Amino acid sequence: MDYLTIAHCFEMLHRRSQNFLVYASRDFQLTYSEYVLVLNLYECEGRSQDDIAACMYVDKAVVTRLIASLEKKKFIYRRRDIQDQRIKRLYLTEFGREQQAFLENLPIRWIDTLTHDLDEEERIAMLTIFQKLANRAENVNFNQI
Repeated sequence: MDYLTIAHCFEMLHRRSQNFLVYASRDFQLTYSEYVLVLNLYECEGRSQDDIAACMYVDKAVVTRLIASLEKKKFIYRRRDIQDQRIKRLYLTEFGREQQAFLENLPIRWIDTLTHDLDEEERIAMLTIFQKLANRAENVNFNQI
């Protein structure tokens, strides 16, 4: 098996997926990272900046820049936590909420584009395997490799 080719395939899927999401959301001028942050808030609004950084596997400084940009684009706003004033929680604006159906549908459109000629059994198998691989990748301890 040519593992270098497989690695290249994963890279191509990742890059082209990012490119599609940025292209499809171009009217909002979202970067890929901004898109991911907004989707995180659709899933669980009111997360702290630290929670978002952990979910996205980036440092807090990156999240701070993303938040500032998304505030300018009128997608989100920050509010201090009632119990702990040091924590800033993130919330969607009305504009941000209005874009939810469109933005959440983009990965579906992309996957449908990639899998349109697969039969249902192949499609289910492929999606199941990708989910397993993603779960494993998320839980890998790099020190044990």
